[in-house]
Amino acid sequence: MRTQKAVMTAWMFARHPRQVFYGWWVTLAGTGLAAYTDGIGFWGFTNFFAAIVRHFGWPQAIAAIGPSLHRLESGIAAPITGAMVDRYGARKVLVIGYIAAGCGCILMSQIENLWQYYGSFIILAFGLSAGAFTVTSAAINAWFRRYRGRANGIMLVGPGLSGVLSGFWALVIPEFGWRTVLFAAGIGFWVVGMLLIPLIRNRPEAYGMEPDGGPAPESETAPTARSSVLPDANYALRDVLRSRGYWQFVIASSLLGASWSVITFEALMLSENGLTDRAIALVFIWQTSSSIPIRVVAGTVADYIDKRVVLAVAIIVQGVAIVLFPLATELWIAMIAGFLLGSAIGSQSSVRLALQAEYWGLAIFGRVVGIQQGLASIPSIIAPFAIGWLYDQTGSYLVGFMIVAAVLSISLPLTLTMTRPKSTTADGVRLATT
Repeated sequence: MRTQKAVMTAWMFARHPRQVFYGWWVTLAGTGLAAYTDGIGFWGFTNFFAAIVRHFGWPQAIAAIGPSLHRLESGIAAPITGAMVDRYGARKVLVIGYIAAGCGCILMSQIENLWQYYGSFIILAFGLSAGAFTVTSAAINAWFRRYRGRANGIMLVGPGLSGVLSGFWALVIPEFGWRTVLFAAGIGFWVVGMLLIPLIRNRPEAYGMEPDGGPAPESETAPTARSSVLPDANYALRDVLRSRGYWQFVIASSLLGASWSVITFEALMLSENGLTDRAIALVFIWQTSSSIPIRVVAGTVADYIDKRVVLAVAIIVQGVAIVLFPLATELWIAMIAGFLLGSAIGSQSSVRLALQAEYWGLAIFGRVVGIQQGLASIPSIIAPFAIGWLYDQTGSYLVGFMIVAAVLSISLPLTLTMTRPKSTTADGVRLATT
């Protein structure tokens, strides 16, 4: 039955695009934006990092200060960006982000020393923060309620597609040079932004529509055992900041963010393990594209079962992948590790976005996410430098990756025991905790 519904939805898009609820077009635009942003700033940057380290011969700990500055600047910018989203809407923030990200890439393509490298990283980091899929998700969450998990899962197919870009960089950088490719990537930010950002709309009510395209059918509005969607939250920011569950989420998110730092070193690590440029490109393409169905499934499953459980499973899978990667001296091992890592991170992203809207509401979504990202960036600042320093000292990535996996495990109990605030300040309504 679900397969039939998916096929019918795709057919409706193709035959009657104007009859499709506009929220799905916002979701598809977000998919394209996320694909390009992550194809450079997240999954794809490992290729540029490896090329820059080889070009200048810097120690990895020193070079990793660049990604650390990225996390630091993103942490500072995230609360500001979140407040801007709440005040001005996702669309205007995305415009600013894509302009800045393009400038950051172009400036980095011209660097001649370490300080220029760090400076261009700060500009790029601001652009990536303001152009991130979390900004787009603020609009998507406003367009959906019953299908938030599914919509965010579809939007996060974009990072899955970004693996194609990551593999593309791995092939063209040796051919044309990292400077030329990075300059072109910066121009690409402006082109993609001009094409897709105009499709983003902030709220359906401004266009005479309602979330999900209208009120839910009676059979879907009644509580059922199959649905895990909680009533919409209506919290004041101070209620959220006083709740234990929110701070558990912040700590768990900080550990997850720190663990993602391993991606920065993937290209260097796989090359050192003996894989060719073509093999590395294949791993990068496979790592995210193979996870696309998992991303959508995880978002859909999270609409029916406890989102905390889905997150916990993804965290376990990610820990296994992190330990496996330094041992990937053969292509097939790297492919398994890549599939596990891409699937885990993709699943977490879609479910976490839906969970935040469900637990803390939409009115303060941007500020809640911004504060969480800002505080969660602290371990992410330390992790790249620590991994690089451990490599410089030991000549191996295994020790650093093992430590990252061990620290990541702490996020499991924090995630599984997380709860909503007990009441709202705005209307005094007491909500059930979960």
